[in-house]
Amino acid sequence: MRRITAAIALAFALSACTPAQMAWYSAFHDAGGDAAAAIDATVAQYAAERDAATAGRLCVDWYDYAIEVGFTPEQWAEPISRIMWRESRCNPGAVGPTDDWGIMQIHGPWVGALCSAGIACSRAELLDPSVNLRAAFYVYGVQGWRAWMTY
Repeated sequence: MRRITAAIALAFALSACTPAQMAWYSAFHDAGGDAAAAIDATVAQYAAERDAATAGRLCVDWYDYAIEVGFTPEQWAEPISRIMWRESRCNPGAVGPTDDWGIMQIHGPWVGALCSAGIACSRAELLDPSVNLRAAFYVYGVQGWRAWMTY
């Protein structure tokens, strides 16, 4: 009974983990509890995913930021890298003529909702690529890809 309870507790704990945490735990388990080997395996897996997702794509400098905020490697490969290129030519300082800001050209009127979500409370903050991609992830969650006309 104790073993079943421990297994249920572990499954519950892991269900709240991020994909990166799950990958590390799996590597740690596969490495027989060797943390250094698990870290090496996780880094190698991430590098392989990054290479596959960015191969032949534009705006690769922003891949890590996109993954960090919650986008998947598959979303990076299509459509994020294409949207970035079409919206800003990969320029995090881009300001569009219709009140669009940063690398993903977040429309200015989103700032109120972004501020309420604790992401950005001014248009100027959207020029920071990590903030802009967090904002893009939020906008994507609310409106989907149709938020970008270039989609």
